[in-house]
Amino acid sequence: MTNSLLQLQGSFVPPLSCLEVKSTPEHGRYLPEPQLPLSVQCILQQEIWTFQIVRSSQPRSGDVILTAKRQAIGIAKEQSHQLSIWVFWYKPSSTILERLNRISTTGTPLSIYLSDHPNQEGEQNFSNINLRQLLHIPSPLEEGFTEGVSYLNQFLCGWLGGYSQ
Repeated sequence: MTNSLLQLQGSFVPPLSCLEVKSTPEHGRYLPEPQLPLSVQCILQQEIWTFQIVRSSQPRSGDVILTAKRQAIGIAKEQSHQLSIWVFWYKPSSTILERLNRISTTGTPLSIYLSDHPNQEGEQNFSNINLRQLLHIPSPLEEGFTEGVSYLNQFLCGWLGGYSQ
């Protein structure tokens, strides 16, 4: 997610920032807890954006929450937008997505998954689901890391209102 934010034109992190990564994950986590929130700043057109990625303190709010604060240059008022992000190994069922939409406190959440379930039977009914909020990230082992970053970047540009990369 951080890498896809850094792909936006005019994005930067503070020069003295660093990110420690564990060589072996603890319960699937590579980042030590004090590493979050991660922050990226960006100048897009006539606006300054500050993005923060924080681990959700409430399990019903998502795995992580992306907060985007927008301030137009020359205007003191700041607008804030939040996106709950759920990360799945396999594609979530339509029932799970409907439940996530119901309990979300930040609007329609983004559900990211890495692969289709090998035992999934046929197509599920996703007619009541906003499929723009369901994102399949290609396997980094099969298609490379940059492909997944590109998918996330395209989604973020659409979420931000169509700003170009």
